[in-house]
Amino acid sequence: MNIDNEKWTEVQSVIWVKGRIMAMGWNRRVTEFADSGEAIGPGGAYSKNWDLRHTEDISASAVKVPETLATTSYVGELILWRLETGQPYKKFNVSNPTARIKIQYTLNKQKDDFTKRKSSVLTRKSKLASISEDRRISHAAPEQAMLQG
Repeated sequence: MNIDNEKWTEVQSVIWVKGRIMAMGWNRRVTEFADSGEAIGPGGAYSKNWDLRHTEDISASAVKVPETLATTSYVGELILWRLETGQPYKKFNVSNPTARIKIQYTLNKQKDDFTKRKSSVLTRKSKLASISEDRRISHAAPEQAMLQG
C-alpha cells in the first residue's frame, strides 16, 4: 500500500476502525485504505485521500468510534473529521482554544452533479409519495361507502 505518490512520506499515525485503515503524516492529509485490500478510491485506486485541511504535517491522531477522527499538526491545528464521510467539521488552534476556525468548502463539478442527481431523486420520491397518498384516499372512499350503507 502506498500512502501517496510522494517519494518520502513519513507516516506519523495509523488508525484502524472496522473495515478501514487510515494513515496520516508528513503529507498533511488522511489517507484511507480498505482493510480487505480492495480498491476504494476513484478510478479503482487502493487508497482514498481525504481533503487537505492541515497547513503543516500531521503529528498525532485519535479516534472516537463511531463518530470522530481527531488529527493535530505540530503548529497546533486540531481538526475533527466525521468518520462516516471523511469530512472535516471543526477546526481549532490549541494556542487559542476558545476560537474556532471556519472551515471553507469549495464545490467542484463532480459534487455539483451529485447534488443535482440527489435533488431529482428527492423530487421523484415526493411525486411517488403524493401518488401513493392519492391512491390510499381513493381506495378508502369505497370502503367508507360500504360501512355507511
